[in-house]
Amino acid sequence: MNKLRKNLNTFRWLLFPESPRHKLLVHILFWAFFVASHLLFFVPTFSRQLAAGQDVWAFIAYYMRYIPLYYFLIYVYKRLSGLIGGPGIWAIIVIIAMLSMHAITMLLYYGYDLVWGLKNLPPIFQNIGDKYLKTWAEKQRNGWSVFIYDAIDLQLLVLPVSIKVIKYGFAQGIEELRWQEEKASTELRALRSRLTPHFIFNVLNSTAAELGPFPLASSYLHQAADLIRFTLYDADQDFIALEREYHYVRQYVELETMRTELRSEISFGSLPAQTKPTHSVPTLMLLTLVENAFKHSVHATYFHSFVYIDFQVSGDRLLFTVRNSVPKAGLPLQGDSGIGLRTIRRTLELKYPGEHSLDIKKGEKIF
Repeated sequence: MNKLRKNLNTFRWLLFPESPRHKLLVHILFWAFFVASHLLFFVPTFSRQLAAGQDVWAFIAYYMRYIPLYYFLIYVYKRLSGLIGGPGIWAIIVIIAMLSMHAITMLLYYGYDLVWGLKNLPPIFQNIGDKYLKTWAEKQRNGWSVFIYDAIDLQLLVLPVSIKVIKYGFAQGIEELRWQEEKASTELRALRSRLTPHFIFNVLNSTAAELGPFPLASSYLHQAADLIRFTLYDADQDFIALEREYHYVRQYVELETMRTELRSEISFGSLPAQTKPTHSVPTLMLLTLVENAFKHSVHATYFHSFVYIDFQVSGDRLLFTVRNSVPKAGLPLQGDSGIGLRTIRRTLELKYPGEHSLDIKKGEKIF
């Protein structure tokens, strides 16, 4: 882990500039290098035709067209990544890239012809430009070979795209490292405090056994003991069966209902029949969302409040909905607000990259 941290820190300043000015500078330097490195192939041409300055600018414009194309494709990918997954998104990106490259190149040659005249440029521009500037009728007969040039030109995007992929890999490594450190810190705190939960767990079970004549109180203590057992023995796992997580969430909700039923309205949906034993979720994720709802509604006011919880399963996808009331005048909350939701968001990004959705909406009366 120390070696990974060292490697990540080495490239962090270059791949992940912190300030907008630093980020802009890195992008400008990269594209300047990109254009200059490709222009080196045409230095002999420049040395013979320095008097024709339009040749130099024509080559510069030719390679600068990759800049808007690259950022446009990155934008398209970010917009589609949350809607389409798997190979499908890459097929669509390739098609869009081909069409975009063709459109930009056609505009480039129209610009050449308008500013300098195509016949005044080197033969390489004249030969290819004639194909792009043909009319639609001429292209239908023999001009479709121009798309071969588009496909060949797209190869020059390999370098910036590869750097983007490397950057994404480093970002995943950094997030994984941060998550591992947070997990280790949490496990250490849990280990230090484990003696107390074990003691309370045993006391609750013993007390429940002594309350045989009082079934409601005994049930209450058994449920509390069940939750403590969950935090002691199951919470260390990365994933847990959806049915087991549902069981513990139900235990928690029933305990909260007993405590607050006189001033709260609690609705807890049943687990759909489509649920399979193989369905699993990150441990404590659903319970954290439910606990957060009670914390910021029922426990934040003395007045009437509500929490509505619903489960829906479609194939291998879970739609988990939690709605709670927003108190008009809240009580002071203990702990740091929002940490649980931030942890859940990071967990989803690590465990289900591009395959999850976390929608948080807050209104005047409903969260």
